[in-house]
Amino acid sequence: MGEKGSPNGTRIAIFDNEKLYEYLTNDILAMTSKQYTDWPFEKVGNGKVTSGGDRVHEATESCRGGKYKLDLAWHDMQGGELVDIPISSRPNNPFGLLFVRVNGKADVKLNGKAEPGTSYAGTAAYTFGETWLKK
Repeated sequence: MGEKGSPNGTRIAIFDNEKLYEYLTNDILAMTSKQYTDWPFEKVGNGKVTSGGDRVHEATESCRGGKYKLDLAWHDMQGGELVDIPISSRPNNPFGLLFVRVNGKADVKLNGKAEPGTSYAGTAAYTFGETWLKK
């Protein structure tokens, strides 16, 4: 959240499996964009994630770890759509992606404080069944 180098600039990864975190960060995300190596995540292990909402009109996720409590809420959700990005179809990215995206609006709170910014329908998506593919 925020911009790199700004007082509010925060990039955290809350996880419960460090091997999976390392694999996703170093072997997948780092290949898709330099931003993940230029501004690495602050690692927060022993994380806990809880989900709520009916997943039709609203979805929530609360991620807790270390000194962080991250609350995400999607609302005003629209109908879902299947996203299928073929393997190696993007420059310098060997991965394909398959998932269901449900567009809506989102709210983000970090340690109980609403993060600045506004989302509009179509700019914030909740995803189901995200699957990464590689030849």
